[in-house]
Amino acid sequence: MELMTRKEAAARLKIGVRTLDRRLASGDLKCYRLGDGSRAPVRISEEQLRAYLDDGACTIRGSAGH
Repeated sequence: MELMTRKEAAARLKIGVRTLDRRLASGDLKCYRLGDGSRAPVRISEEQLRAYLDDGACTIRGSAGH
């Protein structure tokens, strides 16, 4: 299993790192934390990205009902 950094995962999702951080903090996107504490580095797997996308977490603004 290959793991991505926050920057790599954000690039794959075509979102900013801060937006990715908000998704991680809310629990919408799962990750692996490499250590203890809130400042421990995180890694995201391809499977976690797929699960996030499959859950419909990503929506295009203005597309609902239009």
